[in-house]
This record gives sequence, C-alpha cells and structure tokens, in this order.
Amino acid sequence: MNSSTKEEFAEQVEKENLKNKMDKERKMQHTEIIKKLKSLSDPKAVEGMAIFGITPKNNYGVSIPNLRKIGKRNINLNRKAMKQLKRFKR
Repeated sequence: MNSSTKEEFAEQVEKENLKNKMDKERKMQHTEIIKKLKSLSDPKAVEGMAIFGITPKNNYGVSIPNLRKIGKRNINLNRKAMKQLKRFKR
C-alpha cells in the first residue's frame, strides 16, 4: 500500500467510527425524549383532548409549549431518530 491509500483507508475508518458514535448518541436521545414526554404527561389533558375527538393510543397530554421546548433542545435529531420516535409504543 502506498501512503495515499493508507491515508484514505485511515480516513474512511475514522468516518465510520464517528458515524457509529453519533448513532449511539441519537439512540440515547430517543430514549431520553420519551422519558421526558412521560414525565410531562398530564392525564387531565388527555381527557380534555377526547372532547375534541383526539384519542390516539399513545397520547401523553403534553402541552404544546412543552413540546416546543423539547423540540428546540433536540433540533439536531436526524431522520432515523425521528422514525424511532414515531414507532415508539408505551
């Protein structure tokens, strides 16, 4: 192997390691967000939503201002993490 090939290989390995590290961090973010949503859950709000016909299975009754705060803190989530959040079931 010449030096440029070794450098390219080392760079590729470094990129893969960084990607793996970022995937682990995103997965942790996913579980942390779910925990936060559960902690902000309001059963009375869920009952109030039923009046308007909002009755999804996984409804925590979290207020819009609280959802926005969570969203602003976690704006850097990628699509993969967002799909994990959408698939989450209690």
